[in-house]
Amino acid sequence: MRCVALLALCVAACQPQSQRLLLLDLALSDPVILDATAVPWHAAGYAVEYRRFYPHLTHQDLDRYRVLVLLSGREPEAPSDALTLGDVAMLTEWTRRGGVLVIGYAADGEGFLDRWILNRGLAAIGTGLVIGDFPLEDTVPGNR
Repeated sequence: MRCVALLALCVAACQPQSQRLLLLDLALSDPVILDATAVPWHAAGYAVEYRRFYPHLTHQDLDRYRVLVLLSGREPEAPSDALTLGDVAMLTEWTRRGGVLVIGYAADGEGFLDRWILNRGLAAIGTGLVIGDFPLEDTVPGNR
């Protein structure tokens, strides 16, 4: 069993950066939600990695991953691991190096603090994007 785990670790370490995705969950979601979030990425050929107990970007992640899916937290309305200004600085550095950032957020009014911090970061890097607190809806009739 140890050989299989070691082999899997070696294969994952040798995988190109462009095929690895890091899923960080500040919202502390149910594992079923995380699995469902990873499914389309797996189908697209990405190895999805999830760091459960430290949902923050590190300097080592800058070189290891090409795509980051960040599920923003629910603070202050519900317990979560809040986004920090250090996270925003790291995200800024990472995107300037060519990293792709996908942000997921609750649209039910929760997570005001993280949206506020993310909006400051998006403005600082000049994206012209703003994260609102309204749900995104499909424009194609019948798709909900």
